[in-house]
Parts: sequence; structure tokens; C-alpha cells
Amino acid sequence: MVWPFHANSSPVKQNEDKIEEQVIQELPKDLGDFLKAKNRERFRFKDDTVDEDFGSFKKFYNPNTISKTNCAEFEQAIMDCFDKGSTKEKLSMCKDQTTRLTKCLGFQKIVINKLGVDQIESKDKFYKIEQVADDIGLKWESKVEDPNILPQEILDDIYEKRDEIWKES
Repeated sequence: MVWPFHANSSPVKQNEDKIEEQVIQELPKDLGDFLKAKNRERFRFKDDTVDEDFGSFKKFYNPNTISKTNCAEFEQAIMDCFDKGSTKEKLSMCKDQTTRLTKCLGFQKIVINKLGVDQIESKDKFYKIEQVADDIGLKWESKVEDPNILPQEILDDIYEKRDEIWKES
């Protein structure tokens, strides 16, 4: 067995990856798959872009702005429900539409955080994350029952898109 934390070694990143892969191969398959999935979550982001206007931009456009923008159609559905909905819908406070909006906002919040929105330093990266989060929302919204419990196929899609965004840095 290879021990990755040996005191005499000072492995560089490439060696760490090789050692980690060796350790994963020695584990039972389900545990190795779990560890690989957890390692994808620990992706480190670094935006080297220098955007001097981003500080003032960030005051008005933040992660909540992305969520609200990407879920605007659900908010509009609530407004339409109150304006043109049946009495029954109005008395229930447009519960179906409100539930869909809440679910959308929760899903978007999780997606944009997993995409690394807190690490961005440029408007371009902000808009890329906004677009990718919207695309993911459109693709997976109907399959998400609880935004806090995402199936592995959705997480894999999120991480693939995240890797594409951050490779461009």
C-alpha cells in the first residue's frame, strides 16, 4: 500500500495525483467512487483576471442576482397567477407557482456555488457562470425534487461545466 502522507516525502502536485489514484485503486470500488466524487467537490478556483470595475459591479450583481435572473419566469408565473389566476389559486397564494420558484432559487444557489461564483474576479466569468447555471437549471429543473439532495448525474454535469469555465482562466 502506498501511504500518501509519508513524513520524508514532499510530493509535487503530479505525484500527489498519482499517489491518490493508487490509493483509490486499492480501496473497494464503491468507496473509491465516493472518494473520487468528493475530490471533485474540492476543486480549487483561482481567477487571475484583473478587472478594475469588478468591485463596483459586484455590489449590484451578486450570486442572488444570478438566481433571481435565472428564475425570473417562475416569478412572472406568480405575478400572472395573482393577476389572472382562479380564485382558488389566489386563495392558496399561488402555492404551485411559489413552490416552483422556491425550488428554482434553491437549485440555482447550489449550482452557482458549486460553479465557484465566490472566486470570480471579472464580469466575463460572472456572466459565464450565470449562463451555465441557467443552462443547467433548464436541463435539470424538472428532475430535481429537493435542491439539497442532487443525484450524481446532475453533480457530474455541474462539475464538468465548472471545469470548462475554470480551465479558461
